[in-house]
Amino acid sequence: MKNLGWIGSTKSKSINSWKFIALVAVFGVLRFGPQIADGLPVEPTSHEIKKLADATTMTSEAQQVFYKQTPTIQTKSNFLKDCHKLGNLDEDQLLLGCYVSDGQSGKIVIESISDERFKGMMELIAAHEMLHAAYRQLSQSERDALAPRLKKAAHRVTDRHLAKVLKKYEDTNSDRFVNELHSHLGTELYDLGDAELEQHYRRYFVDRHRVVAFAQQSNAARNKLDDRADRLKLEVDTLELKLKSAKQDLKAMQQNLADRRQNLDMLHANVIQLREQAEQTDRQDSNWIAAIAQFEQMKSRYNQQVQEYNVQLQQSQNQADQFNLQVDRYNQKVKAYNEIAHEQRSLLAELDSRPKSKN
Repeated sequence: MKNLGWIGSTKSKSINSWKFIALVAVFGVLRFGPQIADGLPVEPTSHEIKKLADATTMTSEAQQVFYKQTPTIQTKSNFLKDCHKLGNLDEDQLLLGCYVSDGQSGKIVIESISDERFKGMMELIAAHEMLHAAYRQLSQSERDALAPRLKKAAHRVTDRHLAKVLKKYEDTNSDRFVNELHSHLGTELYDLGDAELEQHYRRYFVDRHRVVAFAQQSNAARNKLDDRADRLKLEVDTLELKLKSAKQDLKAMQQNLADRRQNLDMLHANVIQLREQAEQTDRQDSNWIAAIAQFEQMKSRYNQQVQEYNVQLQQSQNQADQFNLQVDRYNQKVKAYNEIAHEQRSLLAELDSRPKSKN
């Protein structure tokens, strides 16, 4: 029999541990210099910052909220240095933007992203962090009024990555959770299902849906990989179940063939013995004819069973060949699945500004 050589599952675990993008607001004892008087309009810190405000259709009020946080765009290597006062971050967080505040003044830092696969990401980050600053300026009564509406709107989230991010924040204190809902839903959820909530966001965006479009655009590469991974995972899991069943069938068939071969060997030995007995019997002996008849009968039976065995052996070989073709197909799917995992890691590496582990 041909060596089956079935290779077990080697699916990469990293497919199911896609790291989420963290857009963070942190409040602590920080000092950024004297607070700018509210009555004086603030100019953008750079042309690039103004482009982000314009692209996301920030209203005049939102632009002032944004500009007063002295927003800056930093290269990948310098980004975390400006956000280092965020404190301890989870190891699985990928930080792309941050807003820090001491309650009097604040600062927004945005990572510079030039990769075309993440087009729209910087616009999303700018709008997200601006909403954190805006939430900070809301009165407690305004926050209390928004909280139930935001929590209800969160049930409309269907994107699994956004749902995972929000679930993580839900486990923190309530005000932070609502703060994150305020930024995430306002920039990433197309249909809030709440006219008053939409009216609230009109304070900050002329066209909020354009911001959501940036979010969808920036996540397109990730979502495309996820969709491919989901399809392949389903195919791999289905093939794996079929292979396990086929392997059991082959094992049973091979055992049956082994048993039949053992019986044939015994029958063959009996045929040889009868032939020898017939040859040793005197033809004049009345038992000779009976011995010859018994020999011919057993020989015919043996030949019939050999024929049946050979047919079953060929069927088993054909089944084994089909099985090995399925194994090859399975291994190709697993390889493609792992290649997507590698592509996902590479995609994240393009954005990840955290220090690389020496291990």
